[in-house]
Amino acid sequence: MSQIKIADKTETAFMYKDFLNRALKDIMALVRAECGSLFLFDSQNKELVMNSFYNSSPLHIIGLKHHLGEGVSGKVADILAPVLVKDIDSDSRFSRNGFSHYRTKSFISIPIVCAQELLGLINVTDKANGGPFSEDDLSGAVVIAKYAALALENIIRYSDIKKEKEILAKQKLCLEKYASVGKLAAGIVHEINNPLDGIIRYTNMLLHQSGVNTVIREYLTEVKKGLGRIANITKSLLEFSHQVNSNAAETRKYIDIHELIAEALDLLGSHSAFSKIKLIKQFS
Repeated sequence: MSQIKIADKTETAFMYKDFLNRALKDIMALVRAECGSLFLFDSQNKELVMNSFYNSSPLHIIGLKHHLGEGVSGKVADILAPVLVKDIDSDSRFSRNGFSHYRTKSFISIPIVCAQELLGLINVTDKANGGPFSEDDLSGAVVIAKYAALALENIIRYSDIKKEKEILAKQKLCLEKYASVGKLAAGIVHEINNPLDGIIRYTNMLLHQSGVNTVIREYLTEVKKGLGRIANITKSLLEFSHQVNSNAAETRKYIDIHELIAEALDLLGSHSAFSKIKLIKQFS
């Protein structure tokens, strides 16, 4: 499964956030909480960032940040386990620091974990009747959070499969293009090889009939070298066409990169523009 970056500003990330916000509202409705918040985990900076806050009081705390282990939310996210606090004043695990803007002393905090990754944290407080949240409230909230995480994991898996399918479709298109090029190369090689065989044969005959130390023999020798390079090129094109049009892995082979570079340099060496350039080849 791909790395989840829910703090990103992408369309997919916004979909995840909207999904978790709906889960928060469902939990608030189930346990009759008047206040709730959603923190999203920024995996790059290792901190929780408040994404949404629902309360009758107009508090401007969107964007509030907590590092793991810091504050109530940071501690719950650090232990990756749901927490029920019935009275924060008597609970030794947490201090009331930063809890003064809530009407009651009880809250539920649930980390959202998907594919063993922390996505965020859902907090609910201020039960409508003014009393503390119960174990039944916690159990119901955890069930919703777990189903939300499971559904989100399936959405992420679907997104990964969709991306992989798109990549495979692009690869298939590239392979089809290579196959077309391979067929074209095979046709070109066939058209070149027919006259090339005759030219090489007649060149060898002329070399056999020419004198040992004549200018004509030197010219014919250079012609033969050039024809040999053409033959090597057509051979490489033919091998390429066989490889791209074959599904059998055993028909494919590795090439010597040094040999390939040397052949390319030999082709360039025959060009007039390189006649006055001294080329030194040194392969590691």
